[in-house]
Amino acid sequence: MRGYPDHVNIGYGTDKKTRHVLPNGFKKFLIRNVQDLELLLMNNRMFCGEIASSLGKQKVDAIVRRAQELNVRLTNGGEGRLLKEKEDANDA
Repeated sequence: MRGYPDHVNIGYGTDKKTRHVLPNGFKKFLIRNVQDLELLLMNNRMFCGEIASSLGKQKVDAIVRRAQELNVRLTNGGEGRLLKEKEDANDA
């Protein structure tokens, strides 16, 4: 009908190889605690972690530190938090 988008057909699907792949080439894995990072240890070339939005500052800081130790990439909270922490340490 006029004014409505086309109905979904089988031809509109995404290629299986690139489905759920982020622009950086990784797939996303939701992290809710530090132990979830251990699951990414063997798959850190294919998956990157995303910190759950419901976590508090202490857990997020612990996850960011552990991710750096394990060389796991994070989509949110990685770079900016650590730079801010270093600046605070330099000011003190």
